[in-house]
Parts: sequence; structure tokens; C-alpha cells
Amino acid sequence: MPITRAFTRQHRLLTGPQYQTVFDHSKWKVGNAAFLLLACPNQQTLPRLGLVIGRKRAKRAVDRGCVKRRAREQFRLRQDQLAGLDIILPVSYTHLTLPTSDLV
Repeated sequence: MPITRAFTRQHRLLTGPQYQTVFDHSKWKVGNAAFLLLACPNQQTLPRLGLVIGRKRAKRAVDRGCVKRRAREQFRLRQDQLAGLDIILPVSYTHLTLPTSDLV
């Protein structure tokens, strides 16, 4: 049976307390000029992703949607490597001229 790489509801952080747990107890922090990635282990076998992209950082809805689509796609393709992690991607600065390779 092939492995499904869908991005379903089980793969998302949904509630405020879930986000707060990652913000408060993040074990790993990785970032560059545009992004910060926070991660902490969870009690599940599936990885979960939360995106924080406010209007202050990306004014146009098109820009926010683009960043979200790219993040979800990269998460979806790598979810087998991220098993057991809760990940939050708060966007600190949106510079949409970054090539896709910088978003990986």
C-alpha cells in the first residue's frame, strides 16, 4: 500500500494551547532572515504543522497564501522525516523574491 503524503487535519496544529506548547517548550529553533522554525516532540506518530503569517508581515493575501502553500508543500513532502514533531513556522519577514530553494 503506498504511503499517502496528504496534509490532513491530523497534520495541523489547531488550537491555541497546541501552539502555546510549541512556543513555550520548543526544543529546536532554526531560522534565516525571513523565517524561524520552532519544533518540539509530540506524543503522536504524525508530525503537525502550524503557520503564523500575519498581515503585518505579508500585507497582501496573495503573498500570505503563497508562503503558506510553499510551507505546506515542503512539509507534506518531508513528513516521513518529521514524524513525532510539532512544528511552527512564524514568518518574521516576507521577502517574496527568495527562490524556492531558500524556503526549503
